[in-house]
Amino acid sequence: MTSVTIFCTIFLFNFFLPTVNGDKLVYVHALWRHGDRAPEKIPYPNDIYTEDYWPRGYAMLTNVGIKQLHELGTFFRNRYTDGFVNASYNYKELLRPTDFDCPKYEKLWDDLKKPLNKEIEKKYDSVLKLLETTTGIGNDLTVKKASKLVDITREVAHNLSQPEWITRRWPEYDNNSTLDIITEIYRIRRIALFDNKKLAKLRGGYVLNDVMKRLLNASNGIFDEANKMLLYSTHDGTLLGLMYAMGIGDYQLIPYASALIFELYQGNNGLFYVQILYRKNGVLSTLDIPDCGTKCEIRKFVSLFSSMAITSKKNLYKECGVKDDDDDDDDDDKISRKWVKQMSQPKNMPTNAGISKTMTFALMFITVYYIGVYKFSMN
Repeated sequence: MTSVTIFCTIFLFNFFLPTVNGDKLVYVHALWRHGDRAPEKIPYPNDIYTEDYWPRGYAMLTNVGIKQLHELGTFFRNRYTDGFVNASYNYKELLRPTDFDCPKYEKLWDDLKKPLNKEIEKKYDSVLKLLETTTGIGNDLTVKKASKLVDITREVAHNLSQPEWITRRWPEYDNNSTLDIITEIYRIRRIALFDNKKLAKLRGGYVLNDVMKRLLNASNGIFDEANKMLLYSTHDGTLLGLMYAMGIGDYQLIPYASALIFELYQGNNGLFYVQILYRKNGVLSTLDIPDCGTKCEIRKFVSLFSSMAITSKKNLYKECGVKDDDDDDDDDDKISRKWVKQMSQPKNMPTNAGISKTMTFALMFITVYYIGVYKFSMN
C-alpha cells in the first residue's frame, strides 16, 4: 500500500551565503531522516514494553530524537549562516497529501523477495526457530516478521532491559547476537527494496527530479520565492530511494538524523557544479558522483541522472501502472519541460545575484514528518 501524507514545517530566514575556496555557494537542497522515535506498535507478542513505556506514544519522536535533530540543526546553522541569521522568520507549513498504489513496484518486489527470503531462511534457520518460540509469534513467523523485530533496537537504545535470548551469541554467525542477526536480516531486505534500477527509479525518481529541477533552476537564477536553501524532513526510504536512483547507496541502513545535502556552487570561471555531502552519525563526508567525481558540472549532473528521474505526477502514475484521473496538465509537467529545455540553453547567474536572499530553513524537532510522494510497505 502506498499511502502517504507529506507534511513539512519550514522556517524562512535571511542570511548571507558563504564563499568556499573562491567558489560561491548558490543553493542548498538537503534531506534528512527524522530522529529517534518509538516503535509503531509492540515489536512482538511476548514483549513487556507496551505503549506506556513511550512518553509520547507509539511512532512518536523521543527526547533522544529531539536532541539528534537539534544537533543537526546546529550543524546547518554553523555551516550555512556564516555567523549571520535574522532573528525574525516566517513560519510556513506545506501539506500535500497523495494516496495511491504502485502495482508495478509491488510486482517487481514480489518477484525479487521470494528467492531472497528463501536464502535468509536457509542461512538463519536456527535463529528463526528460536524466534518462533521466544517471541510468541510461533509458526506464523515469516522472514518479514523476523525483520520487523528490529524495533527491539529502539528499546535497547532507551536502556530497556532485554531477555537473554536477545543478547545470546551465535558462534556459527561470527559470534553475533540474536539482535545483531535480526538487524542484518532487516538490512538485507531493506536495501533490496532499492538495490535494483527499476525499483530505485520508482522509489526515488520523483524526488530525484525535484532535486535536479531546483538545482538547475538555481544555476539559471530562478528561485522559487527567492529561496536559497530548501530542507526536507523525511524517512529513510526517501533517502535510500534517492541514493540508489543515483547509484550512491552504500548498502548500509541510514541512521536517525542522517542528512543528504546537495550544494550548488558557482566557480571562478562562472560555471556551476554540484557537490553531494552525506552526514551520518555526526560525520560529514563528500560523496563521489558516479562518472563525475566530487564536483559535477550542473549540466552533466542532470544529464547523468535524467533517465532515472520521473518528471511529473502523471509520469509517476504511468510508471506505476496506475490510472491518473486528473486530465489537466499539472504544474510538474510544465516545470519539468521548462528545466529540461534550460539544460540545453543554460545561462550563468550574475556573480552578485541572490547572495543575501531568503533561505528556507526547516523545523527539525516537534514530530515525525513525511516528505515524498509515496511510500511502500516492505512485504
